[in-house]
Amino acid sequence: MKKKITRKNFSSIKTINLLLDEEASKIRGGTVYVDYDGNIIGKVGNSNELRFTDMSITDLRQSGREDIGLYFNDSSLDERVRSAFINKFSRNNGINYYETPNTSPQWMAQLNLDKGTLDFSMDSCYWTNFYNLLSVIDHENFHYDHHYGGTFTEDQRNQLEQTALIYQMSQENFKNSDSGFQDLFRQDLADRLRMSGFNEETIRSMFENLGFPLPGSMVDDTGNGYYGSGNFGAYNDYDQYWY
Repeated sequence: MKKKITRKNFSSIKTINLLLDEEASKIRGGTVYVDYDGNIIGKVGNSNELRFTDMSITDLRQSGREDIGLYFNDSSLDERVRSAFINKFSRNNGINYYETPNTSPQWMAQLNLDKGTLDFSMDSCYWTNFYNLLSVIDHENFHYDHHYGGTFTEDQRNQLEQTALIYQMSQENFKNSDSGFQDLFRQDLADRLRMSGFNEETIRSMFENLGFPLPGSMVDDTGNGYYGSGNFGAYNDYDQYWY
């Protein structure tokens, strides 16, 4: 039986960094290594990757290499290993995850307010970077803290997604995520602001304050942006925020 999320335990997901060993958590960067029992064992080097291995953290550090181990979405990684990591990742922080297959190239996770779970794509191509994962949690956590339990119009839903994106992009986890991941969210925010009637000067100023360049418009003649209509990727018919 699935445990409902509460505001307190959903917010605590951000304490995941504390699972890293004391030495590694003093700095940002480094490949985050997970053993085949799903435990985070430490960091090596300077990248922000997430990899799985049967080697000890001592041996990994002595090797001086960051290309050892398998990515989360590697087809040769046993499904039980991935499940063990996600289950421990969630259980240690009071969260209940529902594993679901990838439904589009950009699908990552969704806050399912009906079931009280954070639905997590086990096949997303974005989990090669540890901070991509934490940044999505930042995004969904903001929705839960500020938008849970409300009833909104489509325009309001689009505005709520804009505020969640702005919050997410202001956090350190987003700044440590990879460029392809950042590009998706930058484009989404820019086009949502354009579809809401903000002029380019105002949008550019917002992006400058966030410390990111403004991407060009992908809003077409029908008023649809990169993700289609204004509420795509933000809010669906079942009251779920998703990415």
